Amino acid sequence: MTYIDSHEFAVHAQEFVEATSALVSGRTINIMNTDGIIIASTERERIGDFHQGAKEVAETGKPVRIGKADLYRYPGAREGYNLPIISAGRIIGVVGMYGEEAEISDAANLLCVYVTQYFEQQTRTHQRELEYEIRERLLELYLLGDKNQAETIFQLEDAISIHLRYPAEVVIIRSKEAEGIARSGNARPESIYEILRSERENGRKDIFGIKGNDLIVLHALRGQDREKDPFYAALRQRMLTERSVRISISSSCHKLEDIPEGFTEAMELLRIDKGQFCEMYAAEDRCSYYMSRLIKHGGGRFTEEQYRKLAQAMDSRQLQLLLETAAMYYHCNHSVQEAAALLHIHKNTLQYRMNHLYELLELDNDDTFERELFIRMLIVWHRDKHNHN
Repeated sequence: MTYIDSHEFAVHAQEFVEATSALVSGRTINIMNTDGIIIASTERERIGDFHQGAKEVAETGKPVRIGKADLYRYPGAREGYNLPIISAGRIIGVVGMYGEEAEISDAANLLCVYVTQYFEQQTRTHQRELEYEIRERLLELYLLGDKNQAETIFQLEDAISIHLRYPAEVVIIRSKEAEGIARSGNARPESIYEILRSERENGRKDIFGIKGNDLIVLHALRGQDREKDPFYAALRQRMLTERSVRISISSSCHKLEDIPEGFTEAMELLRIDKGQFCEMYAAEDRCSYYMSRLIKHGGGRFTEEQYRKLAQAMDSRQLQLLLETAAMYYHCNHSVQEAAALLHIHKNTLQYRMNHLYELLELDNDDTFERELFIRMLIVWHRDKHNHN
């Protein structure tokens, strides 16, 4: 059970008594701290007064019933029933209800249970929100990859008893749900966080938070077998029922400074690959990623020139057909027969299309590696152009 500290107790006490008074026929309800001071009351003018009966309850842990004949022994008190509020085995305060014992004893006992549950729920909610905030701050620091922030990271991790273990992977979860959360600014992606909370309860040490429209997770593998990792298994299972979810996974990060590059990898995969699940460990996804980086950092002008050649020689439908054929051919590791079967065309048709592509790009005399390199760059260029249109 979560222990409620005195600050949390005081913060929520007044809102509790005001919300609850109507449930007990408008009777006066007081909440006192362990020093016997009234900190919340339906009679606000009494806040700050000393209540001797409450002080006795806090010291003994036993209920105190104050009848008319007892009032002289309890200065500052009224006739009523006062009970200890206990959290995690500790008395954190006292709740009192005004009225004769015969009328209120049952209601007072129920009120005591209710007030304890109420404060514990409020505290759990606050602690969860605080943990979210710390996790999101940690995420920001990790994505910076600045070694000078290592001490701050360690202190924040200490605050929530989580320390990221390496090697770790950057996982981005993107969905319509996450987009709605980003717009609202204060909601949480509960259906996805369920997986993360479950992992946390099972001893996981992952960092996660919201960035833009995405849920970002810094995930440490449990063992060496990624296919059997329970976190990824849970994500894949969710993808079967929640088709709007898209997930990308970076390559392994072995130290703090690797995290920003891992984040870049995962973000770029989401941009260039419209599949539901993409990861740097998949050869096809990895190849697309590096082709995209090559285009961005020096290969863009050449690729654009080559693409223009094709666009001038044929209409958009034919261009799409040739590049889809090439993509399938490379996906099948240059197997003409397998690629043709998957495209539902004759293998001669596939060979004709590939030769036509070589001819248009003036790659007839180039070796196999160069042909594939340049055409893969065109495939990524075309896919990127198509995704932005």
